[in-house]
Amino acid sequence: MTIRLLKNTLIPLTGILFLSAIIRLSFLETYPPGGPESLGLRMPSAIAGIGSIVLFMIVVGRLTRNKLLTLISGLVLTLNPWHIEQSRVQSEVMLGLVVLLVMLVILLHVKNKIFIALTLCGALLIFYLVYPSFWLFHSIFKLPPLTFYMQNVFKLISIEFIFFKNDTFWSGGLRILGVLLPATLPLFFYGVYSSIKHWSGRSTLLLIPAIFILLVAAANPKFPEGREFFLITPYLAYFLSVGISETFKIYKNVGIWFKVMAVLYFAVVLYEHLLFFHLYTVHYSGRISGEIPYAERNF
Repeated sequence: MTIRLLKNTLIPLTGILFLSAIIRLSFLETYPPGGPESLGLRMPSAIAGIGSIVLFMIVVGRLTRNKLLTLISGLVLTLNPWHIEQSRVQSEVMLGLVVLLVMLVILLHVKNKIFIALTLCGALLIFYLVYPSFWLFHSIFKLPPLTFYMQNVFKLISIEFIFFKNDTFWSGGLRILGVLLPATLPLFFYGVYSSIKHWSGRSTLLLIPAIFILLVAAANPKFPEGREFFLITPYLAYFLSVGISETFKIYKNVGIWFKVMAVLYFAVVLYEHLLFFHLYTVHYSGRISGEIPYAERNF
């Protein structure tokens, strides 16, 4: 069913994959600055970034059977600032994300309990191999004082962090931008609201890994430095995609002035994406060149 869903939308799907490849592979050793030797180090993350988009679309298609939402989800993840940043550096967490998405795709397509158990064990092993810096693998699990721990949790789910300032990768991250762009805030919360309206027991089950990721990321001894929270990106992309999809439904049934306002709003969203690419290629890359010594640009 999922494969047929994607085949029936071959042209837009091809466009999304082509766009994702262009964004993640073009001038890979130049943005951010790293030199020719960085190309080989960054290529696995770039390919994994493209693969994660395909896997994410398969998951959304399988869970929702909604062609439009599946395509929007792929486009949203393709243009996600944090996903782009991690696709263009040497990123273990990007490889870890692919492992988890492959695991989820398999679990959504099989029912044999033995095969499910083998899949979970195999995914954990491969996750350990591709993401050895995951702090739980080499640190004693010891929570910080409760006050600081709760501050970390609320920081990660705050509007400031998600939409304005993501500082989990201090040495080589964007920092001046959030996980999502500010103009998408209304769409994101509309997507959360729409998802809650159609909540089910299955939704709760699928949300458990997101809660686990949040709690583990907040407990990192090096917080806020640490990219574990990146694993939650598909959830954020999904809620934003639901908001966009539901907005399209409303758009069909409103008057001309509301349609004009909607078009102007999406023009602002498009402008912010263009601004992001300007900040990434000019200001962000300039900061990397000026602040980080060449010998330390191994990311």
